Amino acid sequence: MHDDRALRVQMLAEIDSAIERKVSFPGYWYGDEEISRFEQKYVMARRWQPIGPVNGLVNPGDYLTATVAEVPIVVIRDKDGTLRGFVNMCRHRGHPVAKDSGNCTVFMCRYHGWTYRQDGSLIKAPRSEREAAFDPANYGLLPIRVGLWGDLGFANLQFDGPAFEEEFATLIRIAEENQIGIAKMSYRKTLVWEQACNWKTFMDNTADCYHCRLVHPTMGTTHKTDPDDYVNESYDTFAFHISHSRENHANMPAWMACGVWPNWTLQAMQGRVSNIRILEIVNANRIRVRTDFFAPPTIGEPEVEEAADWYHKLVYGEDRVVCEGVARNIMGGRFEEGPIFLGSEKVMQDFQIRYRQHLQDLKI
Repeated sequence: MHDDRALRVQMLAEIDSAIERKVSFPGYWYGDEEISRFEQKYVMARRWQPIGPVNGLVNPGDYLTATVAEVPIVVIRDKDGTLRGFVNMCRHRGHPVAKDSGNCTVFMCRYHGWTYRQDGSLIKAPRSEREAAFDPANYGLLPIRVGLWGDLGFANLQFDGPAFEEEFATLIRIAEENQIGIAKMSYRKTLVWEQACNWKTFMDNTADCYHCRLVHPTMGTTHKTDPDDYVNESYDTFAFHISHSRENHANMPAWMACGVWPNWTLQAMQGRVSNIRILEIVNANRIRVRTDFFAPPTIGEPEVEEAADWYHKLVYGEDRVVCEGVARNIMGGRFEEGPIFLGSEKVMQDFQIRYRQHLQDLKI
């Protein structure tokens, strides 16, 4: 039995100390399975999460399946054209009611035949008429909230808290104003890989460009990556990054990014190909990185492929290497904490402050 209330109190005390002393999260937070389990259950499962493109859900009955913080979900366009989401789990014994993607008029569990309407209500449970106390109204599919930004779908397993459009109004406004938002772009492709590090190690790495001179030397030849030139601005749910092109590459667009609490990012060359990346927890020392690419209709496939290749070399080829190096040493148990230089890494502390606020507001 896990004492999650006591763990929350302990984590609050430790993060308060880290913020006050201007240091990183405690080293063990980056490799402890108990912390990882807590974060999956009480952080990822309580926030809006990208679930991938939903542009294929065009006709009534079109559906797709996905996973959010280890919870299987299904999203369907119902007969009225509304996107609805549910936990992909029959209320009888927990078997999935949908597989992969496709089109259906009803959801039928292939275990015992329980059948559900597109609005999640239970139509039929074989032999239930023999049970006088059984009320089908009590056994509909468990609903979830669904959000939409362009072709990209988002899901939230909780019904408290702001709607997607409300929570990310500032992010969407700034992204669209700076021509990196995806509202008028179309989905193009997806890259997925796994890597051996904690999700916070990866998000720490995206918080600033303190590492860019050594880790991303090629990017540094075209864009200003020195911490004094690299622009960071923090907002309530995200940090906005700008790396302007160097004078001798003035024809190149600025590179921009938004690191969104807790575990996803938006990145783009201004006005060109944008991508949204989510980090999914596999375990305390392993993540799955999924990146969806979007582009305006004026951008052809060769430029999309070029942008995806550049991104893959930057993130998989360069960032992954240092993140996995950090993770190996943390697993050795000797790293306790490290200083945060607010002149170069303030966004890293801003991330801690958002984490602390989440713990403070958390109801267990």
